[in-house]
Amino acid sequence: MAIKEIDRKVIRTINADIDEALKAVGKKYGVVITTGNSSFSPTNYTTKLSISITDGGTVMTKEAAAYKRYKSLMGFSKDLGDKFKYGGKEFIIVGYSPRSKKYPVLADANGKTYKFPDSVVR
Repeated sequence: MAIKEIDRKVIRTINADIDEALKAVGKKYGVVITTGNSSFSPTNYTTKLSISITDGGTVMTKEAAAYKRYKSLMGFSKDLGDKFKYGGKEFIIVGYSPRSKKYPVLADANGKTYKFPDSVVR
């Protein structure tokens, strides 16, 4: 299939194929490789790649590494990967964003990432 013009639909399709191909490369080296933000025009596009090591089954994104780094400094009682309930839903702690003053704690529920104040994990 020859592409005549690049648009969001084409990028999604190509990124899905790239992610699938990168799984084999990541498995070979014991890392997780994913595509990130993309920018495009009708004739070309650029995408970022993210390569993360794994630590005991947890993908060590920059946010996950930041959580481990700031955990004791911020007085967090929960570890990375621990679960907590908020508003009747269960969330898993996946990272920390130190530049975010209001909602620095990142947690996942059903594959979607949510932001929380740091008081939630103290």
